[in-house]
Amino acid sequence: MRLRSWLVVAVAVVAALLLVGRAVTALVVEHAWFSALDASGVFWEQLSDSLLLQGGAWLLGSVFAFANLHAVRRTISAVAVPSRVANIELTEVIPARRLLSITIVLSALIGFALALPLDDWTLVALARHGISFGEIEGILGRDLGFYVYLLPLEETAYLWALGTLVVVVAIILILYAVTRSLRMDGRRIIASTHVRRHLSVLGALVLVLLAWSYRLDSFDLLQRGTGPEGQWSVVGRQSGRRSEDPSVDAQEVPNQEALSGANMRHHYDEDFDDEDGPYVVIERPEKGGSGIATKASRSGHL
Repeated sequence: MRLRSWLVVAVAVVAALLLVGRAVTALVVEHAWFSALDASGVFWEQLSDSLLLQGGAWLLGSVFAFANLHAVRRTISAVAVPSRVANIELTEVIPARRLLSITIVLSALIGFALALPLDDWTLVALARHGISFGEIEGILGRDLGFYVYLLPLEETAYLWALGTLVVVVAIILILYAVTRSLRMDGRRIIASTHVRRHLSVLGALVLVLLAWSYRLDSFDLLQRGTGPEGQWSVVGRQSGRRSEDPSVDAQEVPNQEALSGANMRHHYDEDFDDEDGPYVVIERPEKGGSGIATKASRSGHL
């Protein structure tokens, strides 16, 4: 290994040590702050959830980036780098092993950059410790706890997957253009067979993400109606009953924050017959606690 290579490695190691030292120092200070508040359990919960979220995203992003970069690397037979010794100009061919090492390092860096935006550790905490509400909505048959604890994490995972796919596709298109495997010939786009196969696989992933978005849209339609402020009337029609409080509009069903669970409570109304069983009153804080009562069966379904 030449002197220049040793210098590059030394600079990279020093930079990595500085970054690690800064991160460790921040963790020590944060732990001391939480301990002073007698909340060290919150610190460890935050740390473990952040490692699961960002560590998992870094691993998945790095593997996905490596798979695509390695596919581009297979189209490169050799990389020649001009060099100079005294007055003699030489052409050095980079070994395949070094190309593989460069691909791994670039993949890890891309995965690290993709994991940085995922800093909301509470999403994982809710998914890990969420409990069942014991109430099943009658449209999609999901427990109301799903909308509070699991759906936010799934929506974040979808957005991250979409962003990862867009970033990686942009990178490989640039690399294919640089290696002339993908080029313009007048008004035509010329691509090799390898490139067409690679892009076909990525197109299939786009279709998978499209199907995933349709799944999330179904939950979004349930939480946000087409009326003013996201109101909808499906639950009101499903229940067939309305509150006898004249201040309650039976056609007005709350939006997502009303389904968050924080504004839900079990209620046994004296005006209803005993055989009707429990009712769920959904309150809207911005309207002074007005809500809609929907009948729940003995099995707990709305």
